[in-house]
Amino acid sequence: MKGIRWLALVALAAACSDDPPANVAGTYTLRFTPGDNGCNLDGWTAGMTGGDVELDLSQAVGSADIDGEVKNWVGVYVAILFGTAKFQGRVSGDTLDVILNSQYGDLTQGQCKYSYQLHMGGTLSGDILTGTLDITTVTNHSLDCGTRENCHSLESFNGLRPPT
Repeated sequence: MKGIRWLALVALAAACSDDPPANVAGTYTLRFTPGDNGCNLDGWTAGMTGGDVELDLSQAVGSADIDGEVKNWVGVYVAILFGTAKFQGRVSGDTLDVILNSQYGDLTQGQCKYSYQLHMGGTLSGDILTGTLDITTVTNHSLDCGTRENCHSLESFNGLRPPT
């Protein structure tokens, strides 16, 4: 629920912006570099650049609304972990902001109920997209949530799409 309110706030802020939305549509090949692992995710190696990730972004001409999907084997992996590999969000000027919420029911840790969320923020310069992927949790704020409360595991990314 908290993620939905946050997304609504982002949408409202983007709607009030004076910057017309850039055309971010296209298929990007991105490389991710893990940074801080605040959520203590397994298999995380800070500083190790990952392989190419294909991200397909769709946008109607002139619209600020965007949809995205992680493709290929990484998309399958994301779909297994989150129940979907599809993002939704908005673009304002050359800045995009998209979210993927886990489609699975709440996970539990004692009285803590939580789910994962991917929040991707980036900036487009020509055909180059750079930014940050924030893997975080949405919790019921129980004391049992411990380090899952307000955790953030961050990855920086950069990549490009074919020339537009």
